[in-house]
Amino acid sequence: MYRAAAGTYALPAVTEWDEFFELDFEAIYKSMEKPVFTFDGTNIFPHANLQTIGFDVHAIGKAIV
Repeated sequence: MYRAAAGTYALPAVTEWDEFFELDFEAIYKSMEKPVFTFDGTNIFPHANLQTIGFDVHAIGKAIV
């Protein structure tokens, strides 16, 4: 997962696999190109935490405050 995200601009979530619950989002963010986007189709990511790190969060079907 970490190698797949390295050098990209977006981190999508389209499944609720257990692996998504234990990711080091700060490490992922540092390895990605900027600006960094996340598209969460399952609403499993910690959106507020991701915004604090620097991700531009887009949650499908859920308003981001």
